[in-house]
Amino acid sequence: MWFEKLFRGVLRVLTPLGPRYIKLSLAQRIYLLWVFRHFKVLPLQVLTPRQRRVIDALCVEPHFVGLTEST
Repeated sequence: MWFEKLFRGVLRVLTPLGPRYIKLSLAQRIYLLWVFRHFKVLPLQVLTPRQRRVIDALCVEPHFVGLTEST
């Protein structure tokens, strides 16, 4: 399971405009697996400022993929 999460899939971020699917680099995947190691979903309020900056940066980068590409 961890192996599959590390090398496959996309990150789904819920935004006011609807869900966004982001393709991540290996380093980003490792970091987010660590942040979310005990949870599938975390509200923004419980993240540290550094974690928020990382999530915000991911949402700004143009690495969005369509739902059909995410599988």
